[in-house]
Amino acid sequence: MSNTDRSQANWALAVKALREIDAIFGSEENCRLIVLAKIAECQKINCRRCGNENVIPAALVRKFLCRNCKKEISLTARTLFHRAQKFRYRLVMLELIARGIVLSANQQAEITNVSNDTINKFVQKLAFGAVGLMKDFAVEILSVFCQPAVSRRTLQTPAGEPPYAEEFTLQKMTTTQPKQENKPDDYNLEGLSEKEKSVFDLVSSSAAPIPFDEICQKSQASLGELSSSLMSLELQGLVDRKPGDKYEISTKHHLPNTLSISNAKTIERQQRLAKNLVYFVKDHYQGIGRKYEQLYSALYWFYHDRKRWTFDSLLEFCVSIEYIRNQEILDYVTPLSFKIVMLSGTS
Repeated sequence: MSNTDRSQANWALAVKALREIDAIFGSEENCRLIVLAKIAECQKINCRRCGNENVIPAALVRKFLCRNCKKEISLTARTLFHRAQKFRYRLVMLELIARGIVLSANQQAEITNVSNDTINKFVQKLAFGAVGLMKDFAVEILSVFCQPAVSRRTLQTPAGEPPYAEEFTLQKMTTTQPKQENKPDDYNLEGLSEKEKSVFDLVSSSAAPIPFDEICQKSQASLGELSSSLMSLELQGLVDRKPGDKYEISTKHHLPNTLSISNAKTIERQQRLAKNLVYFVKDHYQGIGRKYEQLYSALYWFYHDRKRWTFDSLLEFCVSIEYIRNQEILDYVTPLSFKIVMLSGTS
């Protein structure tokens, strides 16, 4: 199934699910009451001005006066519903996540009738809030393994320098051979399937970038098998795709044992985890900027960990974490290594 097919399939699932979701949530007012009821489950709330503990009124009101200082208390203050005027689109998005239905920002905006910017801000804050939780569930991987998902450049890097400076740093961490000295024998082909090895041999034996159709003819593989093999080789840094749907041996491939931070077995696991994230991004978002790789890793966790992230747990999460300012998102930059959750079946 192609990226477009997956996107269309998820859109069809979302349209079908929306009928059920509308029946569950109803009006905007009812969505507001659902959020207030979730916050009211804690029964008590402290006044942020005087610190006095107040019992939340039985009637679901958003604001009431502190019994001590008589200042106004807002139930949604400092949550992800802080100053929210619309609740329905947030609940719809949480329900779609809970069902594992992944939509792009454009699709989410269309199905919820709000702007792309509004969608992006909420999703980014949701992901940003989850980063702190990931330490108990996640493993660390090098950001360089997710480079195939990066399609937009950014001036912000961990070193606070232009992007080329970071690329140079990553190259120093992983490169042992000058570009012109790379040869097929220098590449680590362990773990490749026979079909992938066969495709790699065809690409590496060609003196010039070889067209997809020619690889298909020589390998006698089906279109599906060849597409899958080439994407796998590309994700592992073994081949590069060139304009005109042509492929050549990669000049940027790095042997796992050149990394000093871990052993080859750990690096192999990191690469597998990174591949899952890359597929997730390419299937549903086409590409991202490198500064937000960690946030998309959190989104990957939301959409794929169905035991951990039900609708109730997502809503509980939204009302329990501290409010996140827009500037915190703008200032965030994924470090050279970041967290990704290792779900069952991805050991």
